Amino acid sequence: MRTKIFSALVMAFLILFATFQAEAAKKAVAILPLENVSGYTQANVSQIMTEQLIDVIHNSGQYTVIETTQMAAVLKQQGFENLVAGKAVDFGNKTGSDYTVVGKILLAQTTENTSGILQLFGALAKAEKAEKEGEEVNGMEVLEGIVNMDSVKGKVELQVRFVDNKTGEIVFVKTFSGEKAGKDGKEVLVSACHEASEKFLKELQATNPFAATVVAIDNQTQKIYIDQGSASGLQPGEVVMIAREVEPINVNGKVIGMKTVSICTARVLEVNAEYSICLPDGNIFMIQKGDVVKRG
Repeated sequence: MRTKIFSALVMAFLILFATFQAEAAKKAVAILPLENVSGYTQANVSQIMTEQLIDVIHNSGQYTVIETTQMAAVLKQQGFENLVAGKAVDFGNKTGSDYTVVGKILLAQTTENTSGILQLFGALAKAEKAEKEGEEVNGMEVLEGIVNMDSVKGKVELQVRFVDNKTGEIVFVKTFSGEKAGKDGKEVLVSACHEASEKFLKELQATNPFAATVVAIDNQTQKIYIDQGSASGLQPGEVVMIAREVEPINVNGKVIGMKTVSICTARVLEVNAEYSICLPDGNIFMIQKGDVVKRG
């Protein structure tokens, strides 16, 4: 009995330790309080944008986000209200973050969408003309105009200075925009902030691209093994692309890259510390050791 209990405790500890290792291996991103210079005061757009950035970055499974409470305490203590490259390394050490997001809301607005009204007037005019000429009236066009008549457009622009806390260097300074339409002003603003946050994540992923190599193939189970694990941010269920490098790309006698051909996609089944196991969607016999693996 004691042996079973001990075995169960050991197993639970190993699972917990493996989970902790996977989380610790992910890059940590700290988001400083965003400055709103847009003049928009109808909603706390800085808070909305911060929440959307946290959600998008965290849900990607590739990064962890430093909690605001922890970060705010360090900021208050160290006086990092205006983080600069010289302080980034110290800030990273204090917060345990690899990167820092310093951002400004350049534009935030919600406006009435007049296109729905124009659509309604146009549909009514066409319906009246059709009725006079004895033709069939298109009721769907009128209905669509009514539905879109009171819609609202939301638009935001977020400027981000993305800092590497290990080197103190500014990796990029870019502006990301989002624009959505709907019935409720706050809802469209949230959706626009979400779209801008997703564009930021794509830029972040491009800055830290995932790349792996097929190192083993199991023809019996139809599974392949790749040489990237939890440190890459790879997640079970994620789809990756298997490709093969076929020839170098030469520019002025210098090799600047490799031409690749896509083979198939694969779904990640299991992620370990040093490797991952994937199940290809295509014929496994087309895959070879040394083939490259990228995010799909």
